[in-house]
Amino acid sequence: MNWLIILISIIAICYLIYIYYPIKESMHSKPIKKINIVLLGDYILHEPKSQQYPSIKEMFKEKFPLANVNAFTSECKTLEKFRNEIKKMSPGKYNNKDTYFFLSIGSSAIHKNLINCSKVYDVKPTQTNSGKRSKCLSSKQLEESWMPEIDILKEKFKKAKIIIIGRYNPKKGSTIKLCDESLKSNNMLHENIEMWNNDISNYSQCYNSDKSHKKKDCKTITYIPLNKYINPDEDLKKDGYTIKAQSIKKLANILFHEIK
Repeated sequence: MNWLIILISIIAICYLIYIYYPIKESMHSKPIKKINIVLLGDYILHEPKSQQYPSIKEMFKEKFPLANVNAFTSECKTLEKFRNEIKKMSPGKYNNKDTYFFLSIGSSAIHKNLINCSKVYDVKPTQTNSGKRSKCLSSKQLEESWMPEIDILKEKFKKAKIIIIGRYNPKKGSTIKLCDESLKSNNMLHENIEMWNNDISNYSQCYNSDKSHKKKDCKTITYIPLNKYINPDEDLKKDGYTIKAQSIKKLANILFHEIK
């Protein structure tokens, strides 16, 4: 009879441990944070055409399996497309401290503008038509056309973190095929890239130093100088423009560190 009492007591103790221990653990464990990761912009973050080439979006999903990862990217991101994508996004979903916007802009804008500047006419003049000249912007005008859109993004999603990715230099002498147009990589292109990167860097520094943003509980803007991490001789394919698969993975790891 004693053994039966002992057995029942052991079962009762085990049952209490089974019920009580998970409750105690759940009280002390931190809730798993679900984050939003949004990729916005052009070539750098765009989904590859070949499945054999690594996708930054898929690498984010693998690294943060519980995250909501969205990519609003295209090889040739225009100002209008960028503006419309911002309009469609809901503040109710994305305006919080657990949202991270990764922004890559400028690649196709610089490329297209330099091609326009090299043209005399888009449509050649005829006897009945005076012709249509290409729209050629200075580096200052290019900056002034894009930076207000980042202002709109930041104003709409004040609590979210924005990470702006700079532009890397292609190999000099290579021919870049982008947006159905070809452009030679030369000193002019590299100078434009350098000015663009400086503009973005200055923009983020000015924003972060503005005390009024801190009062509004705004997150700072991070700038990632891509030309610091992508070396034309080591990280680009033979075409002088496409980033090697291994270097894309290196870039992804750099971006991962921004998720905190």
